[in-house]
Amino acid sequence: VRERLIQVSRAIVRASSSAVVALHAGDVEKADRLLSEASDLLKSIATDLERYPEYQYTGPMPQAYQEFSEANILRAIIMQQKMPTPRELSVPSPFYLSGLADAIGEVRRFCLDLLRRGNVRKAVELLKLMENAYLVLRPLDEPSSLIPGLKRRRDVLRRLVEETRRDITLSLINERLRKSIDRLLREIERNGKD
Repeated sequence: VRERLIQVSRAIVRASSSAVVALHAGDVEKADRLLSEASDLLKSIATDLERYPEYQYTGPMPQAYQEFSEANILRAIIMQQKMPTPRELSVPSPFYLSGLADAIGEVRRFCLDLLRRGNVRKAVELLKLMENAYLVLRPLDEPSSLIPGLKRRRDVLRRLVEETRRDITLSLINERLRKSIDRLLREIERNGKD
């Protein structure tokens, strides 16, 4: 059983990680195929995990759960859909929360891409989602044995939210400055023709 769980959990991690890459590339169809594959893999070991519940919290399963959660949460955010719950994903809550924190890190990458394309409004919407996720995770002070790495992820998330807010603010300031310069140049041009 252990060897099978190791094999399947690695395949779940691969499919989930590839789904995140596909989402960043804008290939939602491919991401959906990969997430469906990962979901099927998770279902294929459900009976083993019920029979041997200790494997849910040790070995390779925590990472598989976390990566699977991250990819599904990221997809929901990007597609502006309701986020799946831990129960809907069949993932224990501690690993879902870790996946949520990591998904928000990926959302920052989307924000930066949006800013590069000049879509500040959408970046602001995603920043609000990042802030809300941080507010969900902030009060959790679980011992690290219950949710491994959550405190570190939460601290990183706080930093990412602040950096994203700064980047959006700078983008807005630059946009206003550009518009002011354009207005000034048009006025100079008009005055030069008089």
